[in-house]
Amino acid sequence: MKNSIFYLITTLLVIVLCTGCEEPTFESQGILTIMVIDITDGEGTPVSNATIKAYSDIEGWDFETNMKGQYMTDTEGEIVITDLTAGIYYLDIAKDNRNNWQYPLVIEVEDGDINGAYSTIEENLNAYISSASGISWEIVGISDSVGNDLSGNPSYSCAMGNVATFEKTGTYTLQDTGITCDEASLVEGSWWGVGINSLMLLLDEGTTVVSHSVFSLQSNSFSATFFKNDEYITYHYEKR
Repeated sequence: MKNSIFYLITTLLVIVLCTGCEEPTFESQGILTIMVIDITDGEGTPVSNATIKAYSDIEGWDFETNMKGQYMTDTEGEIVITDLTAGIYYLDIAKDNRNNWQYPLVIEVEDGDINGAYSTIEENLNAYISSASGISWEIVGISDSVGNDLSGNPSYSCAMGNVATFEKTGTYTLQDTGITCDEASLVEGSWWGVGINSLMLLLDEGTTVVSHSVFSLQSNSFSATFFKNDEYITYHYEKR
């Protein structure tokens, strides 16, 4: 008798709790699961507390506008996203100086389906020297291949104080502050960073490729060496 009463009470409780419950919206949305892996350690370690931002088009991803949602991976480097409607999404994934800024993660979410993806993140120049709105760096020193100061040399001193601004979209400008080095006072072009403390390619006006070896990369300064006038020249930059 006691068992029958208990069963009746619990049954009524469930009925009361579920009265007015809304139907699941799974039919009109998809479930997206993502795992984030760090490939810089050679082990493919899952990355916890990585920030994931979702955009519905590449322009949003480039300029970080019209974000559809922001999420964070768990201790296993995973995240389950349930509030995205069907469509194509461009995902921006980052933690500290590791990110996927060289290539966005593009994923299609389908209604009523479980959609899975994984992304690798690594340290690269993007994380340090650029942003969606652009980060500006001033040339504060110039030296030759053995470290001699060239900042007072007439052939190079005109570059002192010039400001380079790098954007996440791969575009950059170089603004001459006054005297030119037989170059335009404003150079516009594109850039591409490969790895960290490694290689940066500058494409002036999108045509002339100048390879720069980047080193001493810090959050507020870096140096870049390139070949000019038959010798290796190093520009030293500081964040403005």
